[in-house]
Amino acid sequence: MKRSIVVLAAVALVLVGIAGSALAESPAGMRLYAFSSGALTVAKNFLQAGGPPTQIQIPVGFFVVRHPRGNVIFDTGNNDRILTDPGYWGDFVKALNPVRTPDIAIDVQLGKIGLKPDDIKYVVIGHMHLDHGGNIAKFPNSTLVVQKDEIRNAFWPEPGTACCYVPGDFMFLRTPPGAMMPNDPKWKVFQLEGDIDLFADNSVVVKRWVGHTPGSQMQARENANYFTAHDPDAWKTMKHAPEYWE
Repeated sequence: MKRSIVVLAAVALVLVGIAGSALAESPAGMRLYAFSSGALTVAKNFLQAGGPPTQIQIPVGFFVVRHPRGNVIFDTGNNDRILTDPGYWGDFVKALNPVRTPDIAIDVQLGKIGLKPDDIKYVVIGHMHLDHGGNIAKFPNSTLVVQKDEIRNAFWPEPGTACCYVPGDFMFLRTPPGAMMPNDPKWKVFQLEGDIDLFADNSVVVKRWVGHTPGSQMQARENANYFTAHDPDAWKTMKHAPEYWE
């Protein structure tokens, strides 16, 4: 990417994203793809303070960067389990009325560009709410990149931040009760306490960006192009996979 690209996935006040560097030209063949995990139906004033209570449908986007040294997915959308088991989300299904058609399953979406979950090297999660970290279990051979504060908050939320975590989305990361170590060694989890340059070439940089949750993260540089994942108007103007940016 010859310009910086920032993807913003927003519910309420969250800003999370993925970006290339504005300081160095991206490697040849690097591409950004936008995908859909369906949509949610919410009141506009749920997202915008002072807005009307009108119901609107918002996209649930996630994004893939194809990099010569490995593919990166940013966010994983709604858990595919709700496609056949709406009870998995409990009251959230009625509150958010998610689209639950088979075409929005994450493996179907990735298939648009010839990828499977096992083709992903890094799974970067902006935060672990149900519409961002829902499908991390689909990537057992990838490295999960998440802020340590977010892992802690998902399991034991700070007051006022407990909404929208579904424990089943990430409970498998823990070892069984009584184990000496808290994390299941079968899962590769990179718990950040700040920023990281994933490929050490300044092309894909994860930045800690606390806001919506105590462990939110994004990627950003100056002179960036911004891509929002929950803005219905912006989503209509985007290229959707298999189209891409480079």
